[in-house]
Amino acid sequence: MEQSNRRWPMGKKIPSIGLKVGWVLFLSLLCVFQLRAGTLVNPDFRVNLKMSNATLEQVFAELKAQTGNVFVFSNDNVDKNQKVTIEATDEPLEELLDRALPNLGLGYKVMEDHVVVYKPE
Repeated sequence: MEQSNRRWPMGKKIPSIGLKVGWVLFLSLLCVFQLRAGTLVNPDFRVNLKMSNATLEQVFAELKAQTGNVFVFSNDNVDKNQKVTIEATDEPLEELLDRALPNLGLGYKVMEDHVVVYKPE
């Protein structure tokens, strides 16, 4: 096995296999973080939506399909079967949520790649 001439701060040689494993681990983590960064909620993401007499669950499912954002809520506070009629044409997601949710007595908070829907106290 080939030995490296590199040394730890205390003077011991670093085995070349350790360097290879270290680089593979570093590059793997870098790729994971890059992929993860691409899935964060983009509040300026534009949506097109025209739903009549649909449940909140159906609306959230359609928004997830268009944006990739996961909508999270408690069944105790949010009635997922509540019927709504909603339209949006090339509207930023955040503007749509700001316009629609308060009319239903709901609020939201963006947390990484999730949109948490809640009933304000």
